[in-house]
Amino acid sequence: MRPAELVSSVKAKPFNWFLLLVIMIFTVSLVSENRQYESLRREKERLEKMFGRFDIDNPQELNLKLAERVSRDHLLWRVYWPARNDWRIAHRNAWGGHGWSSFYSRDATENILRFRVHRSDDTTEIHLIREAGPSDRMIIDEQAAMILNTHWDELQISFAGNDCQVAQSVDTILTLFEVRVPDDLMPKLKSEVDSRLWGNLQTEPLISFWIGTAQAFEVKESREQLKRQGGSE
Repeated sequence: MRPAELVSSVKAKPFNWFLLLVIMIFTVSLVSENRQYESLRREKERLEKMFGRFDIDNPQELNLKLAERVSRDHLLWRVYWPARNDWRIAHRNAWGGHGWSSFYSRDATENILRFRVHRSDDTTEIHLIREAGPSDRMIIDEQAAMILNTHWDELQISFAGNDCQVAQSVDTILTLFEVRVPDDLMPKLKSEVDSRLWGNLQTEPLISFWIGTAQAFEVKESREQLKRQGGSE
């Protein structure tokens, strides 16, 4: 081998190793994507067998549909979560409590979101449970628990996806579940709860649950803060 050819061969070896590394990374990435696709496909087939078809027209939008209404206090939604988003499941109530749980959808995901009211002798709790993921829990205070347990069938309950499938941009927040006290029940509650809760119930839902991206919630909170600042001036 001539000296020039030897130098050329030595220079080519690092390039060959680099090319091999690129091919290996591409292959691993392709295999990983195929596995993710197969996992989503199998989950989609499983849910279709249980609850029917769930067509997604725009994979960049949140899609939700009521899958089953077991009872007024036990609901199941089928949800499609678009990929690469930070999600929040948030709640607020008329007695001043609020909170949220969060998760990140690296890949597009379909699963079941379950709403349950759990009652015991000591407490009443509401759970919003995401299948294979975090859940959101609301502990009901004593007065609100009385309203839920005594007047449950009289309350106005609304929830998303009841009549049709909902498709929504990730820039907006979806009201998933809401409980309000009807006007004809308010006079009766005036003697059953304290004045603060009774006053709040005239303008606010007893219970609200929402889902949306962290960015959408941050925008909402900023607007509410600006509104409060404007009102205090």
